Amino acid sequence: MARRTDNLFFLLIGLLVLLLLAPVVSTRFENIISLAYTGTLMIGVWSLARNRWAYIGGWALALLSLALGGAQLSFDSPWPYMLSRIVAFAFCLLSILIVLREVLYGEVVDANRIAGAVCVYLLLGLNWAFVYSFLYALDPTSFVGLPSQADDLFLNLIYYSFVTLTTLGYGDISPGTHVARALAYLQAVSGVLYIAILVASLVGSFARGANTRTDVR
Repeated sequence: MARRTDNLFFLLIGLLVLLLLAPVVSTRFENIISLAYTGTLMIGVWSLARNRWAYIGGWALALLSLALGGAQLSFDSPWPYMLSRIVAFAFCLLSILIVLREVLYGEVVDANRIAGAVCVYLLLGLNWAFVYSFLYALDPTSFVGLPSQADDLFLNLIYYSFVTLTTLGYGDISPGTHVARALAYLQAVSGVLYIAILVASLVGSFARGANTRTDVR
């Protein structure tokens, strides 16, 4: 399956637009934001997947996520919300694995590969937000400092997720249970490890490329 050499830029642009627009869009359109998020990742699966089964699985999860997002708008029931978070997590995880393969095992360090590295970091933050939203649905006492308005919930969890991933720790939103605290430090560790592994991988690839050019000369 052919793919563009600038494929990772499409996903990066979609993620940046989504993250920048989400805070300024009226909170009553939260479900629309979730649908836009799914659409962004559909572009990612379309442009990245070279494995046939990953391609089919990615589209199946994307369409299921869209269907559940529509069900949230139509039915006043917690089950579409819960299921949509599970599907979104699985879909985002698949996208992370696809992009991460491009980043860690690329042959040369180019702009497209660096864009993919940024995509993985943004996807990690979004995926943890889905984990936290599912946890909150199971136990609303899991977090302290979240707004009482349900419409603001997911946007605030995205904010909390990236604050935790980058180990900023502002403290305006904090974990309130043992499970939430465990997830918070696991996310912080994953963010630090990703940066360390990413830098080592890119430096190693750059060194191999420099050695290859030297040998050619």
